[in-house]
Amino acid sequence: MVSLQLLGALGLLIYGMKIMSDALQKMAGPQLKYIEGNLMQTPEIAVLQAQKETAHFGQRVQEMFGMVNVVQARFGK
Repeated sequence: MVSLQLLGALGLLIYGMKIMSDALQKMAGPQLKYIEGNLMQTPEIAVLQAQKETAHFGQRVQEMFGMVNVVQARFGK
C-alpha cells in the first residue's frame, strides 16, 4: 500500500513538473531564443559564455556543499 502511494506521489510530482516546464517554455520561448541568438553569434563568444556559466554553476555547487557541511557540523549526523 505504501509503495502504491509513493508511486502515485512520484507520478503527480513528475506530471506537475511537466506542466510547469511546458508553461515556462510557452511564456519565455521566443525571448530565450532571441537572447541565445545574440549570445551565440560566433563560436568564440559561445565558448566564453559557456565557460562563464560553467564557472558560475560550479561556484553555486560549492556554496551548497559548504552550507550542508555547516548544518551537519551544527546538528550532527
